[in-house]
Amino acid sequence: MKQKEITINGKQYAVAFSLQTIMGYEEITEGKSFFEASFKTVKEQVALIVAAAFTADEKTDISVDDILGAKNLEAYKQIADAFVIVSELMGYFFKNTEADTKPKAPAEEESQGEKN
Repeated sequence: MKQKEITINGKQYAVAFSLQTIMGYEEITEGKSFFEASFKTVKEQVALIVAAAFTADEKTDISVDDILGAKNLEAYKQIADAFVIVSELMGYFFKNTEADTKPKAPAEEESQGEKN
């Protein structure tokens, strides 16, 4: 599993993305479907960041309060930067998962044989 680092309030945290992140996101958001999330709200972004941090290290001490910091523009910049990093990991996960599980088209002979 690919991991990256994010910085929140001067502290480094490992983040990763896997099926565990998706389930963690849904637990943090009290059952909201990951696949219905738009990630246009700060709340959704923070939930994903926390889930990704717990995926990388289940003993992490990161919290929503750490991420929100002083609730100023600097806190938002850190959230935005962390969200970009987690989004890259999410893209990597889905790109590689799709390639591994995508069904292959039947060979030309098989398709024609089935039509007749």
